[in-house]
Amino acid sequence: MLSYRWLLSSGCIALLLSGCGSKQLSSSEIANQVEGSVVLINYPDQAGHGTGFFVAGDKQVCTILTARHVVPVGGKVQVQTPDGKIWKDTKVQRFPNQDLAIVTFEAGSENCAYPALKLGDSDRVKKGDTIYIDGFPRRAGKLVKQFVGGSVTAIENTVDGYGISYQTTTAGGMSGGPVVNQAAEVIAVHGRSDVEIAKLSELKGESPPSQQQSTGNPDSNEVGAEVGTFKWGIPSNIYKVNISGLAKSIETTATDFWNSGNDLIASQKYEDAIASYDKAIQFQPDYHEAWYNRGYALGELKRYEDAIASYDKAIQFKPDKHEVWYNRGIALGELKRYEDAIASYDKAIQFKPDKHEAWYNRGIALGELKRYEDAIASYDKAIQFKPDKHEAWNNRGNVLYNLKRYEEAIASYDKAIQIKPDYSDAWINRGIALRELKRYEDAIASYDKAIQFKPDDPDAWNNRGNALNYLKRYEDAIASYDKAIQFKSDYAYAWYGRGYALDDLKRYEDAIASYDKAIQFKPDDPEAWTGRGVALEKLKRYEEAIASYDKAIKLDPNEQYAIDNRQNLLTKLGRSK
Repeated sequence: MLSYRWLLSSGCIALLLSGCGSKQLSSSEIANQVEGSVVLINYPDQAGHGTGFFVAGDKQVCTILTARHVVPVGGKVQVQTPDGKIWKDTKVQRFPNQDLAIVTFEAGSENCAYPALKLGDSDRVKKGDTIYIDGFPRRAGKLVKQFVGGSVTAIENTVDGYGISYQTTTAGGMSGGPVVNQAAEVIAVHGRSDVEIAKLSELKGESPPSQQQSTGNPDSNEVGAEVGTFKWGIPSNIYKVNISGLAKSIETTATDFWNSGNDLIASQKYEDAIASYDKAIQFQPDYHEAWYNRGYALGELKRYEDAIASYDKAIQFKPDKHEVWYNRGIALGELKRYEDAIASYDKAIQFKPDKHEAWYNRGIALGELKRYEDAIASYDKAIQFKPDKHEAWNNRGNVLYNLKRYEEAIASYDKAIQIKPDYSDAWINRGIALRELKRYEDAIASYDKAIQFKPDDPDAWNNRGNALNYLKRYEDAIASYDKAIQFKSDYAYAWYGRGYALDDLKRYEDAIASYDKAIQFKPDDPEAWTGRGVALEKLKRYEEAIASYDKAIKLDPNEQYAIDNRQNLLTKLGRSK
């Protein structure tokens, strides 16, 4: 028995030394193997294109595997093969639950003349594995096929069958291309950026991958526009498992149009997505998912009234769909119909009590109505179900600040920062609360942390200037306001604070110029007009000062400082008016 086990081990070692399993190839060898199997997919009746590649299929046809969103429903699809031939008479079969599609055309003989790529075992893929992608990036001018390398960064089941993530340089048009390993075996079909995956996950009410999300543009046309972001592919084994159950019929269904709408939303083509959902609804008027997703697309276009109408149709057919109630609440909130928004969030919570997003947004709406205690209770529920929701801790702090419970507000901001140390908004808000407690040095330290994480944040620089003004460090305050203005030239409050500091330095002409800039960007600010009047009065330009005070009082009849200064100046001049 021991000898037998030793022989097995010995044999495996020998195999490993000579290349156990699939032989690893050089990148140039892989490129040569893949070259003849990758095709351009485009559309004779519309702009755009995608990529596909030959796989084994039925006899007498050539079979191309691609991403479903590459072959839009209702449009014609043609294929350009590596030899330059154009194949227009194609048939498309779309997978209903995965972003995959099969495109076929007649081979002209028993076997397809183009080589099929070998499908590898995607279950054996590991983080750090080297991968290569071949495809046609979307760019101006001549199409040049690109062969790019990268490495696997995550393996996680997510929306539409996606499951393998990698870091590499790709661009629009390469979707549908093969993702191959070092043995030139296909381990995934390239499809989406992480931004698009997050969008699809939000749309379908699923959790996005835990992987870091990109802020890049998922619909960029340029190679390198998404350098350093993560991309996703559908594992080859997903295709293998689902191909046997794929319906042979190519008749278009309501589901096809629904999937097409989802694909278009991921690419931020909202108008086209709405048209696709409308087609789905024509096929199936009670298709609540289509009504819901249609509302989502309308919301992205800021057509909130139309979105609500679409959500109402979804609710008519599926009253207990919590996602619809939740997104309906968002649309109502955007219209400032906060009471109605709260009622909608309450329905979402009725059907899903642990929906932390609904509790969180409910807190926002309650805050807008100045129902601060209720808002805190709502944020507390959001935190109960998602303790690491830093935004909820921050907003809870804001409500406590509005209640002048500054110490508690700071504690809430501290929780937000504990969860997300680089959360610049929480550092700023913490500084503002510290300022209310006259802890100006601590406030400045908090603003400095915000600036450390977001150096171009004008709010941090402006509030830092305010704290420095309170400490009578006027030169430092001016320098801080100047930074705020550098990043936001029309920042009226920074121009006002700067004028205040200049006035205290007795630089009255400069102060007036700064107040004038504040007024230019915010003509209805009574404090800027008052400050301007004070500086003019100190320069003995009394009539101009009175006119400035008059403007402040007109804008705010309760602007007491302007009222008092005006009266004192008139008395000084021996005038009653």
